Amino acid sequence: MLGNRCYAAAVAGLLDSAQESCDASIKLHDRNESAYDSRGLVDLKSGHWDAAIADYNRSLYYRPEFTFALYGRGIAKRAKGDTAGAAADFADAQKNEPEIAAIMQRLTATSPNAPKPK
Repeated sequence: MLGNRCYAAAVAGLLDSAQESCDASIKLHDRNESAYDSRGLVDLKSGHWDAAIADYNRSLYYRPEFTFALYGRGIAKRAKGDTAGAAADFADAQKNEPEIAAIMQRLTATSPNAPKPK
């Protein structure tokens, strides 16, 4: 339940609520790759690139082929200037889900009330 709330709030741009739900979900079940992925989305929308990479790495530790985590990590790497690392993550993600770029563009679109990335 918390994981679903975490994801839905992150997609909606309700970043504080999403962060709280993600943290609570992870606290209850530390090996929850989806909660780390959703918290990575919160980090992306907040412009916290290092935190996004860390959360996506944790998600990928538990589920190495997790397309959303791969692509999200690529976005954070690109934002930090790691174009080679980003390209590798994007390519790996697109092998499993050719439409991932369009999907992630919709998911990472910032709501009007969300803070601008730093």
